[in-house]
Amino acid sequence: MKCKLKNNLTIKNHKIISYKVVPFNQTKNINQELQNILDSNASEEWEYINHNYQHYLRPGKSGCFGLGSRPDEIWHVGHVVFKKK
Repeated sequence: MKCKLKNNLTIKNHKIISYKVVPFNQTKNINQELQNILDSNASEEWEYINHNYQHYLRPGKSGCFGLGSRPDEIWHVGHVVFKKK
């Protein structure tokens, strides 16, 4: 997933701060994936604020007589937050 969410916030002195949220997915080397995201956005003058990584369980279902059954799935969701003044 490569979508990026952006938002602008106006503060007292009429400065505009832009925020960007970049998703990242589980790979064999999460540390390297996160570092690549940080490096590529730092070169565009985005300042790192925070990141979050969570696991979600999507329960499976038994279906009807076994038809349409689905096993439990674990979804890995990560986001990195940047700002630019």
